[in-house]
Amino acid sequence: MKCFVRLNSCGNILILILGLLVLLPRSEAQAIRSCERHFAETSLSIYVREEANNSYVTHRSLEDYFDFFPGLSNILLSLRADQHWLDLGAGEGRAIMEYHMRRGRGQTTALGFLEPPAFAVMMEHYPSQYIAGAFEEMDLSEVPSTDLMTDLMGIFTYTHDLEYYLRQSLSLLKVGGEFYIHSNFAKLEIETPNGIVSILDILSAIPGLDVEALVGSLTATGDFDFSRPTVIKVTKTSEVNESDLPRLEFLYELPSNRPPAPRRFRLR
Repeated sequence: MKCFVRLNSCGNILILILGLLVLLPRSEAQAIRSCERHFAETSLSIYVREEANNSYVTHRSLEDYFDFFPGLSNILLSLRADQHWLDLGAGEGRAIMEYHMRRGRGQTTALGFLEPPAFAVMMEHYPSQYIAGAFEEMDLSEVPSTDLMTDLMGIFTYTHDLEYYLRQSLSLLKVGGEFYIHSNFAKLEIETPNGIVSILDILSAIPGLDVEALVGSLTATGDFDFSRPTVIKVTKTSEVNESDLPRLEFLYELPSNRPPAPRRFRLR
């Protein structure tokens, strides 16, 4: 998918080298590598470090993002220089690096476990930043209000503090901003007095949000179940009062050979 203009011949040599390193094809074994090596010297939350032993993919490309959600290409192209894209769970930040190397105009912030050296080089040339650590422990005071937020198999897939995740992410989103979440929503259940509901139900009940299921889960019969979507679009139509946000308690996570693991929360 060729959606961005390539660098011209007079581009900075460092950026060209960085681009080659980022865009070189990798083997399947490398593509599905573990996060474990990223956590060797960290003291992050225990449950986050435990997740490192699973096979989370840490270097998804911009093309991978477009595969998750094809409409993202046009959305990124439309970002102006004064607008901001925040990527939650960016891994090595490859998608954002490629966005800038393809002449994306917007400002960007990547949230991930550890900042890769290549990203630090890129930040010398583009309006971007990388904030490293466990999401629940990050200092987000330097993150500007954002026009576009994405979580494509990122933090949403493994957080045990869904209440904090919603509070922080929605507070960073501008009124009129759009938030795109991709995950296996069928693996996340929320207990309520009226039975089990999905995150789609929870988000739809928050005043100030317009929530839409963009891509449904494929069922055994070949149909799409939009009550269990794989991509949700959240548009912030007005300021969200913290008192209107759901109080969610983490109950348990089931063992899984491949993330995301099934999780259950309770509405308090």
